[in-house]
Amino acid sequence: MRISLRLEDDSLQMAQRIGKYDPDWDKREPEDEEARKRTNPLPYNVQEEYELLANEIKELFVGESFIKLENRKEKFKALRFPDPATPITELMRLREWYANRLMLPRHKAIEAIERSQTLLGTTPYPAENAVLLTRKRYG
Repeated sequence: MRISLRLEDDSLQMAQRIGKYDPDWDKREPEDEEARKRTNPLPYNVQEEYELLANEIKELFVGESFIKLENRKEKFKALRFPDPATPITELMRLREWYANRLMLPRHKAIEAIERSQTLLGTTPYPAENAVLLTRKRYG
């Protein structure tokens, strides 16, 4: 899955990653049926199609984006989050509450790893240098 927000300099590279060349897409297709019979189809070449998509990427509004899922490309608009009305101190307190509720302190995680290695009969490695992100298990 690729998501492309508004880009300036890299829009052509992103267009080549999320776009797909359609050889049946014609530059000029007259609306009149008789005129259509008299003209030859003139398809866009690959570079022109990517340039058109790059221009679309450059002109995206705030919150708009292209997303490529498997073999199709969709344009979507995300909802904007309002500015928080809660004071920053209250948000920090809430963040700390969630961290205490969902995560273990580092020293407890290291002790748990060393204890489990000792029970399994493996030699404990120095876990104090390891990067640990541990969550409590529920249930």
